[in-house]
Amino acid sequence: QPEVQGSGKTKPEALSCVVGGEDAGWCADRPAGLANAPLVCAMVVVCAMLNNLAYCIFSAAAQDLARSFKREGDSTVIPTSMNVSAICATVITSRILIAYRYSARLILVLALIFFAYAGVALSIMAGHASGFWICAACASMAGLAQVFGETTNLGFLKHFPPGMVGAWGAGTGIAGIVGPLLYLALRSGLEASTIFVFAAPTPIAYGACWLYLRWEAKRGLLDRSLQVRLAGARASECGEDPRHILNAG
Repeated sequence: QPEVQGSGKTKPEALSCVVGGEDAGWCADRPAGLANAPLVCAMVVVCAMLNNLAYCIFSAAAQDLARSFKREGDSTVIPTSMNVSAICATVITSRILIAYRYSARLILVLALIFFAYAGVALSIMAGHASGFWICAACASMAGLAQVFGETTNLGFLKHFPPGMVGAWGAGTGIAGIVGPLLYLALRSGLEASTIFVFAAPTPIAYGACWLYLRWEAKRGLLDRSLQVRLAGARASECGEDPRHILNAG
């Protein structure tokens, strides 16, 4: 089939949505429209920061956690656990998680972050010698959550303007600064277990921000579907049916 000029695709892979004789763009590639771009950008930054915050806090707390169990010589076990789990997470994502909906994957991410924080807090409070290895397991959860969240959200952000990927990058950078500084500031007056208890509810804020982004994406996709219909086109002719995207999210 002949290639459609400017799209890099052939019909019916792409469909020119013409309204009033003016090219409205390729319906398959059009990102969701944004009525509240600054707020959406802020939500993306917050999601990225909270997604990476656990990884950064665990890195900052590694020596503290080892000291809590009199395992100062094993402080590298915490970051190593996170790095190994992050590598494993890339394989799990490409082989398994890619088949699941964005919302299902995000629930997994939020659960991993919560149990990582809560597990460390409980293990320190218990004071058992095996608690250090529980902390290492929780660090692995943080590593898994960071990669699962990264891949899920970068895929999800394709329904927004490309600039939102930059907002995600800004959020991850902020986490790398805020995480260690916040831990060190709180550690001067609080026990390590208390800090992790306070951190445990952060997945609630993460989930709330993501639900807002999902609502914005749905609204934009519905607007796009309406534009296609006003142009006299069938949604099934588009390279990607907006209704399919809504069900996949």
